[in-house]
Amino acid sequence: QEKAEEVERNAKKEAEDRQKRFQQRKLERLKERMEESKIKERTKQRIEVIETEIKRLNETLEKERNRAVASRKEKKNLKRAEKRVAEKRTARIKAKREVDDLPDAQSLRYSRACNICLNANPTQRVVMVACGHMTC
Repeated sequence: QEKAEEVERNAKKEAEDRQKRFQQRKLERLKERMEESKIKERTKQRIEVIETEIKRLNETLEKERNRAVASRKEKKNLKRAEKRVAEKRTARIKAKREVDDLPDAQSLRYSRACNICLNANPTQRVVMVACGHMTC
């Protein structure tokens, strides 16, 4: 009977030990899963940070490209404007010479824009009586 009790105690002890080892393995697996999920979460966060950084850099790059395109357009527009100004300057000089050559030119004041210098309200305009053209 003592032997039977001892065998029964040993069996109970072994069952308890097995149960403890099972619980320990279960806890270890759970910890491993938690660590894996933490690693995955950290990796996911790093990826998000990198993606936002890439997005920001792409936006900056696009802005720089737009600025470069705008500056090229501005340079072209500036060259066109300089060309127009030069053309207007030559036209103005030619008109002044023409006025100087005419003996019957009159100096008048008008509040209309000049087609040559593009001044909105030139203070003096000259009317060429012979042909009827006006210049400032």
